[in-house]
Amino acid sequence: MQKKLIALAVAGLVSVPAFAQSNVTIYGRMDAGLFNQDDDAGHAVTRVDSSGWTTSRLGFKGAESLGNGLQALFQVETQLVNDDETGLTGPGRDAFVGLGGGFGAVLLGRLSSPVNSWLADFDHAEGSPKFKVTNVTGSNIFETRANNTIAYATPNMGGFQAIAYYSFNLAAPEVWPSADEIRVGGIGMRYTAGGFDVFYSYNNAAKALEVDNHSLGLSYDFGVAKVMGTYMLTDYDTNADSKQYSLGVQVPVGAGVISAGFGHEQNIGGARDVDQDTWSIAYKHNLSKRTYLYAGYQRQDLDFKHPVGESSTARDTYGVGVAHHF
Repeated sequence: MQKKLIALAVAGLVSVPAFAQSNVTIYGRMDAGLFNQDDDAGHAVTRVDSSGWTTSRLGFKGAESLGNGLQALFQVETQLVNDDETGLTGPGRDAFVGLGGGFGAVLLGRLSSPVNSWLADFDHAEGSPKFKVTNVTGSNIFETRANNTIAYATPNMGGFQAIAYYSFNLAAPEVWPSADEIRVGGIGMRYTAGGFDVFYSYNNAAKALEVDNHSLGLSYDFGVAKVMGTYMLTDYDTNADSKQYSLGVQVPVGAGVISAGFGHEQNIGGARDVDQDTWSIAYKHNLSKRTYLYAGYQRQDLDFKHPVGESSTARDTYGVGVAHHF
């Protein structure tokens, strides 16, 4: 399943049939599970957590026909925290307004980057916050949503779609002149045909220093199994960089899917170098089209290279949960 993203929103909303009046869809996901997870101090903590497999959320989206194939589009979505009193006050997700038609769509607001939109489709655990193997440390800074953003998405052309976006300031309201502004831009291209799926994304950020990122994902569904992999390179002007790759497989078993994956991340430069290997196995059992159970295990092995020496640590996470889409 994909994250809520520019491409998915555009594909879904642009394909809405023409109506005389605007239509609004209320949708969401609720996910909670019981997990045992090592904290930063190495202590095992058992707790109920929300968003174990997919992020709990509530959203509204819609489209209004303006005639001649033109539509007004909108979406607003927020994360839900359903294991404590936080509730609806979770962080905002994609929120935009725009115009769509045969030319594609132009959107303005808070939007996902292409790599944030697509990366979960190339992770064996579908980007599960607890069991994923892609970008576990978050060192790929472009797997994010950007404020103050304008984006253009092409229509789907025989399985091919492209997205270009530009953020006038990644995280905070634009204040000029301000040394805090981080201007971000990028493009993404994706092609899906039959069992084959591939994407490439280039991203750039400019502030006091410049950051470039290349992200690639590839998968093929053989029917009896689906194999996938990713590669990401982030280069900083300071001669530091981050390299990541992952491999995964999903095997259908009755009403469910068993999956396994491995990911490696290497961050070079700054005060320390960090190498991390992540191993994960998971099972997702579909009770219906909208409700499923899941269970999984993830292990992270980290090696730190400090100026004064080296150290290593390991973190384990395992748990079970249930999720419902509405």
